[in-house]
Amino acid sequence: MKEKIEFIKLKDIIIISAVIFIGLAGLLIPRLFDSGGVCSITLDGKKIYSARLSKETDKVFTLEEAPDFVFEIKNHEIRIVQSPCHDKICVHTGFIGRPGQAIVCLPNKLVVKIEADGADSGADLIIG
Repeated sequence: MKEKIEFIKLKDIIIISAVIFIGLAGLLIPRLFDSGGVCSITLDGKKIYSARLSKETDKVFTLEEAPDFVFEIKNHEIRIVQSPCHDKICVHTGFIGRPGQAIVCLPNKLVVKIEADGADSGADLIIG
């Protein structure tokens, strides 16, 4: 007796294709509508810098309140280039630019975080 081997049916291909399409759409659509975010840098709980990344030009800078840190904004993302801490986890984190992302330097109590871009956030002001 020979067993009949069944191949993938058209219905299976359609279902698999739909699942793949929905998964890719879920990953790509938020990036299309993501206008960046507001970057805020706090030192020991006090906000020392705030900027809307989508309006910032590429630059490397330091802040008066945190002179041992060097920051870089490039392609509407920010990173810590130099830090006085021992393990440099904050430096190795790399660039961040999407709301919800953060860089934390625990020994120095410095936090760089990206928040959702709000119309009334006042983030065009640089504090410090």
